[in-house]
Amino acid sequence: MGMSFTVITNNNATKAKEYSKSIAKYAWSKRYEMNSQAPTIEQGLKEAVSTIEKPVVLMDSGDNIGAGSSADSTHILHKARELGVSGILQTLFDPEAVEKCMNKVGSMITLMVGGKSDSLHGEPIEITGKITKYFQGEFEDFGRTHGGSKYFDAGDSVAIQTEDENTLILTSKRVGNTSIQLYYSLGIDPLGFPIIIAKGVQSPRPAFEPIASKIIALDTPGVTASGLHNFNFKNIRRPMFPFQKDEAKYI
Repeated sequence: MGMSFTVITNNNATKAKEYSKSIAKYAWSKRYEMNSQAPTIEQGLKEAVSTIEKPVVLMDSGDNIGAGSSADSTHILHKARELGVSGILQTLFDPEAVEKCMNKVGSMITLMVGGKSDSLHGEPIEITGKITKYFQGEFEDFGRTHGGSKYFDAGDSVAIQTEDENTLILTSKRVGNTSIQLYYSLGIDPLGFPIIIAKGVQSPRPAFEPIASKIIALDTPGVTASGLHNFNFKNIRRPMFPFQKDEAKYI
């Protein structure tokens, strides 16, 4: 594990070695810049609250659905509850919870949602709220989307307005936040929320940049986390930056 470079020359090993060492030296000089500098969940939430213009979109980089994540991370929701932050709009993959909401639009319900796929994306979080809408999940987007995608399917989906003033969309299929049409399909105007959580890093940007006052990519845990400190590496050579900070070991 680690960074490496391949140099191809016209049978000139000396020149290849010279170029490869030059590139490696340049990369080493940029090591701090390449290490994740994304704000923590708490820092991101506080910045979102203090930002006057809304909505602020918080990117959940650790739950990047397009990169193979679970789509049900609850880390941001747990921290928001701890900090007393509300007004959040977020999607969560939870077919089990959706099933419990079927044919109950207009009813109050208490559920444990999210955090059910594995142990990396947070514990399930208990919510109590009103089921405001059901949607069969298939929708079309004629606007800007990542990769120009037009057709989407979130499966059976419900919107729940919680007692702590958040709105959660529970889906029965893993669908990335690359289109804002899912919100409108459930009768939700995303412009009415101070904070929107979008799962991803790059793919949500085409859809959210036109409506967001600010987009903040967070250092969140998960299988697609940007910060290496989120993982427990067992079989790596030592020393390896950034795990060992004593740079004398690298010389």
